[in-house]
Order: sequence, then C-alpha cells, then structure tokens
Amino acid sequence: MNTSNLDLKKIGSACLFVDGIILLFYGLFVPVFVHGVHWLITLLAILFLIALPAIYYSLAQVQKVAAKVVVALLGVAMIVLILSDLLFMQSVLSGLGHDLAYALGNVLLLICLFTIGVIALKGVFFKWFGYMSILTAIIGLATYIPQVPSFLFTVSLLLLGLWCLAFGFNILKLAK
Repeated sequence: MNTSNLDLKKIGSACLFVDGIILLFYGLFVPVFVHGVHWLITLLAILFLIALPAIYYSLAQVQKVAAKVVVALLGVAMIVLILSDLLFMQSVLSGLGHDLAYALGNVLLLICLFTIGVIALKGVFFKWFGYMSILTAIIGLATYIPQVPSFLFTVSLLLLGLWCLAFGFNILKLAK
C-alpha cells in the first residue's frame, strides 16, 4: 500500500483535531465527572501516535535532527501515558506508580511542545503557533509547582487543546 506524505499529513492533522477536541472537552467538563472519562487520555495518546509521521514530516522541513528527537520523545511520552492509564485502570496497581508515570509522560510532552515552538519560530509555521507552543509548555510545566492555583490546570488543558487544533491546522496548511 503506497501512502504519500500528503495522505499522512491529512491523517495526522485529523488525529490532532480530534485530540484538540478531546482536550477541550476534558479541560471543560472532566472536573465534574473524572472517573467516567479517564479512557479519553488513552485515546488521545493513541491518536498522537498515529499522527507522529505527519508531525515528523512537517517539522523535518525546518530541522531534521530536532524533528527526529521531538517525534521520538513524543512517542515515548504517549507510550508512558498509555501504560500509566492501564495502571490506573487496574485498581490494585494505581497510586504512586501511576502518578509518577503520568507526570513523566506529561513532562515529556511539554518539553516536546516547547521544542516544537522553537522550531516553529524558525520555520514554515505561523509565528503565533510557535509562541502558543512555548506558552502552553510553560503554563503546563508551571502546574507542577507546589501550591499552584487549581484553575491553572484547566487553563493548561484548554491551551493544550487549542494547541492541538492549531498544530493540525498548520500541518494541513503544509500539506497543500
């Protein structure tokens, strides 16, 4: 089966659009009913894994080495998130192990967002997207500071959802 870069970019941008909608939903409504929708994070991570080729091809237009590093770290982050969600579903294994794995996956994702922002400022992406990536990463990392206001978690999730939508839009723009 022959798949062109254009098809990969369309599939990747569609996955990122769905990820953005999931994150916006999660950020707006999950504090109300956390237990019923935790599987959405697993779905989000799987869609990110499907979008990795499109992410690589769009970032490689600017910097190939950085694109390889970002995609590798994103892959590891998503696998860690999937594994941590599997631990969460196993009530016997949930707890500290899940929390550490989940934090590791999130921090790797945020480091990748920051790197994508720097790459975006140097390349073919919209400049606002680069600044949005950096801002999203900084706010996301700030949520790990002890005694941070609780609304910052929601802001971080909403920004991450908007970031996914914007990244999907940028990849779709590059596919043309």
